[in-house]
Amino acid sequence: MVNVTAWSEHLCLDAATRALEPDWPLVLATLAFPHADFGGANALFDGVRRASMATTPDWLDNVTTRRIRARLRHVTLTSFATSFERDNATMAEVGSSFVRANRSFLAHYVTLHHVGQEASIRDPPNGLKGALSSVELHGRVVYSDLFATVFLPLVYLRHPVFYNASVASYYNYGTLGAVVAKELAEAVSPFSRGDDFEDVGNEDRGSSNASTGSFLWSEASRREFAYRIGCYRAFEDHFHKGRPQDVDWMTTPLKRNLFAWLRAARVAYEAMKTDYVASTTRGGTLPHRVTPALWKSAQMVFFRRFCLVACGLDRTEPLSARDRCHWPLLNMAEFVDAFGCPNNSFMASRQSCHFL
Repeated sequence: MVNVTAWSEHLCLDAATRALEPDWPLVLATLAFPHADFGGANALFDGVRRASMATTPDWLDNVTTRRIRARLRHVTLTSFATSFERDNATMAEVGSSFVRANRSFLAHYVTLHHVGQEASIRDPPNGLKGALSSVELHGRVVYSDLFATVFLPLVYLRHPVFYNASVASYYNYGTLGAVVAKELAEAVSPFSRGDDFEDVGNEDRGSSNASTGSFLWSEASRREFAYRIGCYRAFEDHFHKGRPQDVDWMTTPLKRNLFAWLRAARVAYEAMKTDYVASTTRGGTLPHRVTPALWKSAQMVFFRRFCLVACGLDRTEPLSARDRCHWPLLNMAEFVDAFGCPNNSFMASRQSCHFL
């Protein structure tokens, strides 16, 4: 005999899922993160963006530096967990009411879909939400030049790997901070176009004053970049004696990827350092009184977490997982100091490319 009740519930569940599929990310945010605090994620993004603006390479010319800072100033963070406050508040209230009433998961699920549909009617999906929904499916943090935003999928806010609101911030800067810093680097790489904010103070992307199709970097800065990135080729060739010297393994995609990861390590580290000093001195402690042992421990955690995320991201990039970890740290004296690398070790006796 067919269980009519179970069959009816299945039909109801399937109908709700199919009809209200566009609202799934809002439902997922409520179901997967019922008690999460995402305020720290926004603060982390702001810290990384400030550090990215403050740590532009000193070998860039003034024109390029000005353009880079102008673009970064307008970049935002977009996530279903943090960006749609009105919808999230409504969904969270529904979730709390069901928890208090001890209702079944099925009833909770269907009601959330219903509320999500009402939210969509009140605030119809637009290109931004559509793009974010697509990013959610792929589970990748992506910078969008079209929207001048970094899309952050919910999976990156799931503790304990990338983000955890209950731990010291240097844990999060090594993972989520590094991923965000990498995407900000993509936004201002030597291969980025200058369509968005070519002229400082010109916020109208459709303005005829913008040099549509032009590079964000000036010709002089791109020549300097080509010279400095060549240091990495020479260094790599030194450790791969059998590699054909007449083959340029430094392809454009690899150069762009290398630039992004080099910047990710430096920017995330500087953001972490600024936050660490601010948090430890908030109670009145002077910067020079911060315990060296604790600071060294924080640095070690940061670098380990950075390599965790660099090696562990499940996607194909021009740089290998090993190189995504090693190359950014190769010229960071802070890494050598934190781990006390011997003077004759590979990391301590490295060739300094002085890239960033």
